[in-house]
Amino acid sequence: MDDINDMKHLTYVEELSALWHFALNATHMTMRLHFGNLVLDPGSLARHKGLLNRTWDAEKLNYADAKALIRHSLIDQILYEVMLKKNIRGWADLAKWKPTLTELKDVAHACALSPYTAISAHSVPRFPRFKTVRYTLAPLPF
Repeated sequence: MDDINDMKHLTYVEELSALWHFALNATHMTMRLHFGNLVLDPGSLARHKGLLNRTWDAEKLNYADAKALIRHSLIDQILYEVMLKKNIRGWADLAKWKPTLTELKDVAHACALSPYTAISAHSVPRFPRFKTVRYTLAPLPF
């Protein structure tokens, strides 16, 4: 007769991934979902990757490179959206902008209420003083 019960066998234990694995999977999912097409999708991560001259293979994702691209693109989108909402025309003017907490909340609220698609990215105004063409997600035209 077997006198070892299920508790001693640890058959009740459920495996869970470490938090790092969740971050890795989230990064891979984000890259698969938002990578898009370099030519047809101006708001895609593929376009940002090209503009930043990143040369890694998108089929074999490196966690650090993919995370850096996603983070860089997100920060870029936020700064550009702030520039559009506040009518700031250059990076030097953005550096001088010292917002209050109320101003930050207003801009964040305005950004959160704007629905975005990559298809409408062509309608975003380009600031003439920028040396590179800006490709970003733009509001839906309705």
